[in-house]
Amino acid sequence: MVDLKSHEPALKKILDHFGRLDVLISNAGRYIKGD
Repeated sequence: MVDLKSHEPALKKILDHFGRLDVLISNAGRYIKGD
């Protein structure tokens, strides 16, 4: 996951097959008040 160059072949396959890549980032966090 750290070496971004290793992502290029997988991304190319995805784009060749689907034509695009949709990304959804969900950041659901909670705040718990301390003492």
